This record gives sequence, structure tokens and C-alpha cells, in this order.
Amino acid sequence: MSIELNQQLQPVMQVKVTPKQIAANYILQMSSVELQDAISQELDENPALEMEELPTCPICGSSVAGNYCTECMPRKGEGDEESRSASADDLPGDGQTQLRDEDDEFDPIARAEADFTLEDHLTWNLHALLPNALHHVADHVIGALDSN
Repeated sequence: MSIELNQQLQPVMQVKVTPKQIAANYILQMSSVELQDAISQELDENPALEMEELPTCPICGSSVAGNYCTECMPRKGEGDEESRSASADDLPGDGQTQLRDEDDEFDPIARAEADFTLEDHLTWNLHALLPNALHHVADHVIGALDSN
């Protein structure tokens, strides 16, 4: 009586869903309101969890570094030099208004603790909305505003 023993390897592909994948799919299907509710519930249930509130940009929704959004804040580009060639003397006005110095590069580290003034807010929003050719006009109009 003879006994034969054979071994064979056959590659078999199987799809296995892990618990992490199930949880990730569940979270990805949530709306933003449901996600906020789930986060709040987890924070309430687990005292070891803490939520760090980060300010977000009202225009694009990305996180804000200091008082300025690094996504929306205007950057110097090729067209900026031509638009800045016009000085305050070329624009109508009383001549006593001070335009903000635009020659400085945007430095988020230096401005992290700076106060966010109305002038900065208006400049930031208008530069995000207007084409580069109109930035000097917006700066002049903002510079002409008084406290009233």
C-alpha cells in the first residue's frame, strides 16, 4: 500500500475588508454637519481627547496662519510690477493719504502676531477678488478711507 502526499501552491485573490476600511468609509460618507456631530460626540465621551480650534479663512475655508490666509493673500507675480508702476501722484485724491508699502514680501512669521486692521482686511479681500492691474487702485481707495 503506497501513500502519496503532494503540495501545491495556488494563488488566490480575496477581497477582505478590514474594520479600519469600514470605519473610514463610514466617515467619508458623512456630511460635514454629521461629521461635526460625530466629532463632538467623541469629544464628550472621551475625556482624553481635546480639540484644537484653528481659525479658517472666510473666503476659501483653508486654515489661517496668524491673521492672514496663505492661500488667498495676494502674491507677487509677473503682472504685479506693471500694476505697481503707478504712484499715488498719478491717482486722483487729496495727496495726503498714505498707501501701504507693497514692496515687502508677505512674511507669515513676521505677521503672525500683528494686529489685523480694517485696512489689512479690506486689502486682503480686494486683492483676492480684483485682477492684479486694479490692486493699486484698491490700495489707493483703502488708503483714502478715514475712521468715519
